[in-house]
Amino acid sequence: MISPIRSQLLLVPRPVGSTPSRVISMGEGWGECCAFIPSAPAGSCAAHLFAADIHLVSQQPEWMGVVVPSKFQTACALSSPVLSAGPAESAVGTWIQESDAG
Repeated sequence: MISPIRSQLLLVPRPVGSTPSRVISMGEGWGECCAFIPSAPAGSCAAHLFAADIHLVSQQPEWMGVVVPSKFQTACALSSPVLSAGPAESAVGTWIQESDAG
């Protein structure tokens, strides 16, 4: 039997520099499939990380060469799939291409 597909997307904490209303507006029109939850307390972070089906790693092009999103290393350490939303030429994009993981 095929397991049911999860019907809810949980979006957690908002991107740096974004206002809560901007982040909430990103999910408007998604109906009940989208929920926003607060950041996890320090004591339960591991459980939250392991609960994710996929980890989103995002990076604005203007930050390329300045920072490397540490979310990528965390997802790799957890052996979790990664959805990268950033430049293919960034460090994360290069690692994904070099490891033939994309």
